[in-house]
Amino acid sequence: MSGATFSRRAALATLAGGALMIPSLTRAATVADWRPHFSDISRGGLYFSTDARELTWWAPGGTISRTMASAIPRSEELTRRGSTEIVRKAQNPSWTPTPDMLAKNPNIRATPGGAPDNPLGAYALYFDWTYYAVHGTNSPDSVGTAASSGCFRLAAQDIESLYYTVQVGTPVLVS
Repeated sequence: MSGATFSRRAALATLAGGALMIPSLTRAATVADWRPHFSDISRGGLYFSTDARELTWWAPGGTISRTMASAIPRSEELTRRGSTEIVRKAQNPSWTPTPDMLAKNPNIRATPGGAPDNPLGAYALYFDWTYYAVHGTNSPDSVGTAASSGCFRLAAQDIESLYYTVQVGTPVLVS
C-alpha cells in the first residue's frame, strides 16, 4: 500500500518539476504567432532570432509557445540563416571541432559525451546543416550573448525540455 502512495507522490513530484521547467505551460499566457515564420506547424517549430538572441518554440499545432534566451554565433561570418529542420537528437553528445576550428587551433581536441567540459552540454538537437545544432553548454554565462562558433546554446533546463518535446522533423527558422 505504501508503495502505491509513494508512486503517486513520485509521479506528482515529477509533474510539478516539469511544470516548473516550463512555466508557460502552467499559466495562461499569450501564445506567440507562428504564422510569420512557418506555413505549417503540425510538427511544431523552432524560430531563432539572432537580433533578439532568443528562441521561440511552438508545440505541434501552435497552441503552446515558449521563448527562451539563446547564445548566438559570435559573428556574421559564422551565422547561417534560413530554413532547416531537426534531423537528429542526442543525449550526452560528443563534441568534435570543425575543420575551421582545427585550422585556427591544431591542438584542440574532441570531447566525449558526458564529460563536464563538453561544450555541447547534456543534450543536442542537430539541424540538417553540417556543424549546426541547438545544444546546452558548459558555459552557462554565454547564454544570451554572441558567443558560439555557429550553433545556438541554451540554458540546461531549456535544452532538456526541448530534447523531450521536440520531434525529429520539426522545422527550424533562423533569422
